[in-house]
Amino acid sequence: TVLEERLSGAADSAVLAAAIAERRVIITLDHDFGNVLRFPPEESCGVVILQTPDDAAPESIDARLRDFLAGLETSELGRELWIVEPGRIRVHEDR
Repeated sequence: TVLEERLSGAADSAVLAAAIAERRVIITLDHDFGNVLRFPPEESCGVVILQTPDDAAPESIDARLRDFLAGLETSELGRELWIVEPGRIRVHEDR
């Protein structure tokens, strides 16, 4: 987590740089990472945005994580942006 990596409160660009350096996927609730011009997913190991209601209750986060894991059963996350919504995963691929 960003807390464990001592990146709590860090700029999004610093979080992305750390993830790239350590070859980690970013799994986040932060929609800012959906800006592919500012945070190109092809430069990372992948970015996953969990789409939850504004309150981000633990149950809704858990449900989106389960949706994400189910998506991994049929697709491999590469250098892409995945937006995990209730009932579907939208994938932005660099073309």
